[in-house]
Amino acid sequence: MKEKRETKSLIDYYDDYAEAWAEKWYGDDQLMPYLRRFLAYLPASPKVLDLCCGAGYESMRMQGLGADVVGIDLSSKSILIAREKNPEIIFHVRDMLESYKDIGEFDGIACIAGLVHIDESNLEVAFKNMHEVLKVGGYLFVVVRDGDEITQSVTVDGTEYARRFFCYTLDKLKQHAQSYFEFIEEMKSETKWRYYLFKRN
Repeated sequence: MKEKRETKSLIDYYDDYAEAWAEKWYGDDQLMPYLRRFLAYLPASPKVLDLCCGAGYESMRMQGLGADVVGIDLSSKSILIAREKNPEIIFHVRDMLESYKDIGEFDGIACIAGLVHIDESNLEVAFKNMHEVLKVGGYLFVVVRDGDEITQSVTVDGTEYARRFFCYTLDKLKQHAQSYFEFIEEMKSETKWRYYLFKRN
């Protein structure tokens, strides 16, 4: 009888591959034009939350562009790397679906590929939690994969991870964000990734 393999969790995936993601993205600044456009909406020296920050690569870039950044992520290994590489930035191990308003208020939030792991039933909770920490008139920068595809798991080097991946259309995001945010603009992209800007209601 074939032994059933254990499926590891989403957190396991990002812990196991934190170093690989850091190696890739610390050397890849393709998001810089989008980060600059996002930060241009904010006041000078803004306080910015990097939500689902991974190993802190975009936190580093926004800090370098003049923002005062705080990062949060589910993966403790990713946060360990982020802290080692960016000792001047505060990072927390937190879940974006649980309230994090104790960490303060922000002029802007960057949620880069964070919503891709949030199923539709929890989207409104995610937007509500972001609304709680964003100052009135603050801006939310969201990066998602366009569409309606859902992937239930991923197998890497023979190990299966319960890494659910959700694609979202702009209409779907607006539907769940409308109580908390006003849609402002879509930044141009030649890929299936979409770059959206919202403003706090």
